[in-house]
Amino acid sequence: VTDFVCDVLHTNTLPFRSSRQAPEVVADVVEDAILRTVADCDLRLDQISAVCVGVPGMVDSKNGICHWSPAFSRIPVPFAGLLSERLNIPVVIETHTVPLATAEINFGSAQDRDTCVVITLGHGVGMGIIINGEVYRGAHGFASEFSHTKIVDGGPLCECGQHGCLEAHIGFRAILLAAGEEAAGPISDDPRARERKVFELIERADAGDESLRAVFVQVGQYLGRSLANLCGVIDPGRIIFSGLNMRSSHYWLEPAKAALFANVRAPMQGRLEFVVNDRDDVFWSRGAAALVLHQLYRSP
Repeated sequence: VTDFVCDVLHTNTLPFRSSRQAPEVVADVVEDAILRTVADCDLRLDQISAVCVGVPGMVDSKNGICHWSPAFSRIPVPFAGLLSERLNIPVVIETHTVPLATAEINFGSAQDRDTCVVITLGHGVGMGIIINGEVYRGAHGFASEFSHTKIVDGGPLCECGQHGCLEAHIGFRAILLAAGEEAAGPISDDPRARERKVFELIERADAGDESLRAVFVQVGQYLGRSLANLCGVIDPGRIIFSGLNMRSSHYWLEPAKAALFANVRAPMQGRLEFVVNDRDDVFWSRGAAALVLHQLYRSP
């Protein structure tokens, strides 16, 4: 819950395997969490102007529909409508990187740059595109699907069902596979378990495991080549990194820069700025609040 200047008043964290439940059940759980958080602020629901929901995947924010996401057991899902019916207040749904990019524009590393890209590294590869100081969504809201751009023809199977995606090479599952973790048993479908295992790998790399350091270096090489293609189209002034895998940035950042500059044209060499941010959920929440406030106060 935030106030009207996007300062966070209260937060709640609720671990929940949403992909194993029907979207209606997910909406019920989110409703309960919102009601609890509002009550913890000594507020009533009728004092809340609107709600913003961020989910990974392909989201049509104009119509409140998620067309694909690992967070839901079936698609498409008119999740904004499902939640709005329960709360009886306006609900906005966005791709999860849109609130982050909005927060960077208003409070963070994109305040002094009109054209940037925000890249998140974790289970997948999220992206927020900022052009002329605004988040760019594309004609259908699907503009930031960087995770599922193809880098190897017929490459490894991605969790989206296609082959050769960037996520299938540098996401958490790909890191675990590259580190040989599947030899000890199936890689868990539990996101929290994957996170813990990748963080263990980073600790082992920091302790001197050269083979694991090489895994994270390769993450940077794949990322840099993909960013080179992106930079040739968008020409950002700054690339802002965030997400769970910032813990290993001391291994992948420099290889990513080297691969990027090796694959862009000479005039772009050395012109890009790079920022690594370890943003917490509160920062993302401020971006979600800014999105809602922008809609509330925009000219009719």
